[in-house]
Amino acid sequence: MNYQKKKILIVIEANPLTKHTVVRMGLDTKFKKWKIVYWNVLNIINKDIKKTYSLKGFRQVKRNNFIEINSFRDLKKEIKKIPKKFYYLNHIGYKSIFSSILDRYFSQVGGKKIYVHPGLDPDLKLTFFQVFNDLIINNKTLLLKKIFNFLRGKIIFKINEFIQARPSILFAGNNFTYQLFQRKFNTNCVFKIDSAEFEKFIYLKKLSKKKNYIVFLDQVLEGSFDHKLNYKGSRKLNKEIYWNNLNRLFNLFLSNYKKTKLIVAAHPRRNIADKPIKKRFIYDNTYNLVKNSKLVFAHTSLSTKYAVLLKKPIIFITMDIFKLLSFGNKKTSEVYSKLLGTNIINISDNFFEKSKRIKLKKLLYIDKVKYKKFAEQYINFPGLKPQGRWKKILKVLENDNFIKD
Repeated sequence: MNYQKKKILIVIEANPLTKHTVVRMGLDTKFKKWKIVYWNVLNIINKDIKKTYSLKGFRQVKRNNFIEINSFRDLKKEIKKIPKKFYYLNHIGYKSIFSSILDRYFSQVGGKKIYVHPGLDPDLKLTFFQVFNDLIINNKTLLLKKIFNFLRGKIIFKINEFIQARPSILFAGNNFTYQLFQRKFNTNCVFKIDSAEFEKFIYLKKLSKKKNYIVFLDQVLEGSFDHKLNYKGSRKLNKEIYWNNLNRLFNLFLSNYKKTKLIVAAHPRRNIADKPIKKRFIYDNTYNLVKNSKLVFAHTSLSTKYAVLLKKPIIFITMDIFKLLSFGNKKTSEVYSKLLGTNIINISDNFFEKSKRIKLKKLLYIDKVKYKKFAEQYINFPGLKPQGRWKKILKVLENDNFIKD
């Protein structure tokens, strides 16, 4: 990658590149004076995960500005090319010692750090004592593991926070995050940008072709990439139990609404050969599936925001076994449901013994006031007007005058 003649923004990344991430990151967007270059260090952080997601079924793609840093030799080669002054951002956050060291190195050799957050979720108000009180009664073994992982996570976070440089300019993808940054940092260095979900909504917004199907937003919870990367396999969900619960719920629902079909919007990181139940899985088309659906089933997927923007009825699904992953998984669905005024179903151990029919209040009703309020706080900003994303970021950096023409 030639870094000459253009101003450079380097993004430290740890992600397999798919069609979804190309769009989400804006990799195909071209800029006159700027070059945004992604350094993917996934292979250095975790070779096994990199190898797994390189298999054909995971549908990886390539881009010239997405550079695979597979070894320290590759890293050294790319470092030699960087200019005397450049901007950078660390998408990996505070979870990797290696990326934090690279972050600090960049700040020492002419780099100026920025921070881009797509938008925080609502505050769960979940305390350690709530988790403790639940698990001390129901699962003492899991409690000990949670305490260990909690302390380990705090230590790793603090170490990485200490190593990394502080960002000079911050960008927030929703109003909740923007207000938080303004309270925490100098307000002159905090700027609004569009979240990836809002940007896609604006770009693809058209009248929906109403079809008589329900769409389930898959998250690969039984084998989440993020959990594999950040928790090194310490948190697992039983795939058979999880999908059996979902399938029984879907069948129970469809038995009551016999003219309705169900489609699974497969997660971008689900292998194309991995279809755990006998339902129709559609890959790499989530936005359109939500747009044309009658009803949306979801856990905590980011794509739920499409359903809010498109004003689709949502039913949130939680399970008691989600606590094996994180209490946050279950709590997030509950908070989303409350803020949006939607139905929520919790599949507990005896759920199917008690439930022979699905009885939900106002099944296809949406609370337009709550949907709008949620969108203005957690997807975009009051008024739901486009802020711009990469063009806005680069315009701010131009005005910063750190790199002279």
